[in-house]
Amino acid sequence: MKRASLVRSGQLRSALLRTALLAALSATVAALVPGVAQAAGPLPAQLSHLGASRQVLIVQVARSGDMHGTIQGWEKDAAGRWRQTIGTQRANIGRRGLVAGGRRIQNDMRTPVGTYPLTFSFGIYANPGTRLPYKVLDDTDYWAGDQRDPKTYNLFQNGRPAAARWRTSESEHLRALTPAYRYAVNIDWNLPRGVRTLADGQRVAATPADVRRGSAIFLHTFGSTGPNGYTAGCVAMDLNQLTQVLRWLDPRLAPKIVIGSASTITRV
Repeated sequence: MKRASLVRSGQLRSALLRTALLAALSATVAALVPGVAQAAGPLPAQLSHLGASRQVLIVQVARSGDMHGTIQGWEKDAAGRWRQTIGTQRANIGRRGLVAGGRRIQNDMRTPVGTYPLTFSFGIYANPGTRLPYKVLDDTDYWAGDQRDPKTYNLFQNGRPAAARWRTSESEHLRALTPAYRYAVNIDWNLPRGVRTLADGQRVAATPADVRRGSAIFLHTFGSTGPNGYTAGCVAMDLNQLTQVLRWLDPRLAPKIVIGSASTITRV
């Protein structure tokens, strides 16, 4: 009996010691990893600017200067619960990492931090089955980025009429940019407002984009630098995985993309 009591006592002390060690380890992780101690449910539930969106892609890097990170997709169900529907996978961003949207400069090779709607898609390949508006690219398609013509800046253009002021040399010839634009989704960053189409086919804005901040920020397939590379400011991912994302995105759920570092992702 005495020996059995000693055994039980020793087992109890071991269990208490394990519990204390686990508690200490948890406290250490919470102190070292930003956001762990404050975690309140899944990551989308902690994001600040989703509004009524029920679909979100989250792009996250460890540090703001990194050009490699991850992307994952979440959807809110009818009961209001967030569920991960796109597995966490590799993503590349700008060669010089992240920058606050208001501090980005055209051609600075950085990706703007923030929360942005996903509203329009396009690609060299045929529509993979997305519910977003989708444009199969042809040789006349450009994304205007000429600072001398603010009314067309950061707008998709199907052809350049003779009267146009924007220059093709200052714009992206979309179909020529393969493999990057096999598939792409426009990120609603620095977009103009009040867009209309003129008689000659040009798309112009009543409220132009800020020509200092850059244009053509997309989520697209890995480009010429490959899966271990970088972008000029966009977000890039694997072709098959972006195909899955395109088929998943649903404009009725107001999809958004959130881009940030591990220490800022919940606040951007």
